[in-house]
Amino acid sequence: MDFNKVSFKNKISIYYKNQEPSKKHINLTLDLLKGKTNNMQLIKKDNGREIYKTNINSKGYYFKKYSYRNFDKKLKNLIRRPAAYRSLKRTYQLLDNGIPVVKPVLAAVFKKNLWTYDSVFVTEDFGGENMQKFIAFGEYDKNFKNKVIKKTAKIWAQMYNKNFVNGDPNLPGILIKVINNDIHICLVDIDNIRRLFYINKNIILKNMANFNAHSYSGLGKLNGKKLNHEDRIFFLKNFIKFYDSKKINFVKVSDYICRETYKLLKEWDKEHFFINRL
Repeated sequence: MDFNKVSFKNKISIYYKNQEPSKKHINLTLDLLKGKTNNMQLIKKDNGREIYKTNINSKGYYFKKYSYRNFDKKLKNLIRRPAAYRSLKRTYQLLDNGIPVVKPVLAAVFKKNLWTYDSVFVTEDFGGENMQKFIAFGEYDKNFKNKVIKKTAKIWAQMYNKNFVNGDPNLPGILIKVINNDIHICLVDIDNIRRLFYINKNIILKNMANFNAHSYSGLGKLNGKKLNHEDRIFFLKNFIKFYDSKKINFVKVSDYICRETYKLLKEWDKEHFFINRL
């Protein structure tokens, strides 16, 4: 996949695909790579990543800065593109395959030395809230919840159909907003999404169990509404409906996911969320 590129003398390059970013976007990105936040709101900071939010012309944008310093990351920089570039590429791959994801603006790369890169990935603000908070605290009836579950199951099936796997599947990585009763859902955190040459049923089932376990854990720690057993069965049935391969035994798959979910929660010392699910 080819991107347009703008290079600067200070070893910084800006990448974009279609519409050229505004000077404001570029200048804020360049400043962020130099350590200047320009009063942008810090949303999250962990493990060499910082997420900032700001408004440009009354529209919200997120700036995700990657500043990895551990040896493993530096070594990988010798054989692969920096994180923001990979995020830009992965986002367009998802969009090109009909999988909704936050709209990208640009990726910027600062080569500090042979081993070390800082990079920034900029996206538009989708709005709404993450799926975990929506389920726990949103106002909805059963019919509306089923529509949300069905849409989410379709997106998950689309990912597998196109050989994408999310290595860290969780509800906060999905955004939802409602406009005039029309439900809009998209993916937001794609750092751990990979596209495989081939994806088999074992990979899918383990990933589904991981997603299921994370949803138990995430919702369990909130003092809000939960997904019950009926909701999860509804998700699985709709997933099977949208998944390209029809060679799926619902009972066997359901039992497998149930067992693996419990194993994962037990490893995390959170099996009580599963035991008390009904």
